[in-house]
Amino acid sequence: ARSIPAYLFCKPRCKGCDLWLWHEGLFAGIGRDMRVIAHRGASGHVLENSLEAFDKAIVLGADWIELDVQPCASGELIVMHDATLERTAGHEGALDDLSWDALKDMKLSNGEPLFRLQDAIAHVGDRAGMYIELKSPKGIDEMVALMEQYSPEQHAGWILISFWHMALKIIKERVPSVQVGAIIASNPVDGAACAERIGAVALHPAFHVLDNALVQDAQQRGIALHPWTVNAPEDIARVAALGVQGITSDYPDRVVEVLQRVG
Repeated sequence: ARSIPAYLFCKPRCKGCDLWLWHEGLFAGIGRDMRVIAHRGASGHVLENSLEAFDKAIVLGADWIELDVQPCASGELIVMHDATLERTAGHEGALDDLSWDALKDMKLSNGEPLFRLQDAIAHVGDRAGMYIELKSPKGIDEMVALMEQYSPEQHAGWILISFWHMALKIIKERVPSVQVGAIIASNPVDGAACAERIGAVALHPAFHVLDNALVQDAQQRGIALHPWTVNAPEDIARVAALGVQGITSDYPDRVVEVLQRVG
């Protein structure tokens, strides 16, 4: 079995850590060393995928921030979950019909301007790691071009994730220093092999499909597990007890509280 790198359990850019013990094929210990991943920022408290949500997530104890990107008509990767503007920005139209010049003066519903992935990277800086979800395979070339502007050392603080596993494979082949993670919404028959096949460092299953068999298979393959989206305290505790390496939640403060209680 391939061992899981220590950096998958550490805070971003933390070196020389010895946070987790490998013992008889299972991870020993539950606690604050587990990644706390804020889903679309602290989206249970404020507007999702906003700079406000990212800042609040960090204040509430998140180590990592998950955000979504969609390509617009001129190719820029816009931080937004939906392909259309209505729900979070209150405007009509689809992102891929509008250029960045048309979008940059629009506001989100919390008053912030729309922003691009590079704007989010600059805003978060080294305060937290980032899970960057590519919502559409149409953004492959744009993501490659953007990642090529950053160093391998910067890539270490981010993981590109997607349901579009082939898109991740292509990006990884073109920019080998980029880390990728496969998202799944059901329990595949071959366990974590879908992540292993594309060179992923992590598998991101919907938390309700997570079971001991998937956990053990991922551990044997050296794949970290970061389930989503876990909001109820009892679910957070159950998922943590299974031996995952990170928990994604709209409420990062709840994850912190549960882990402090059971750690």
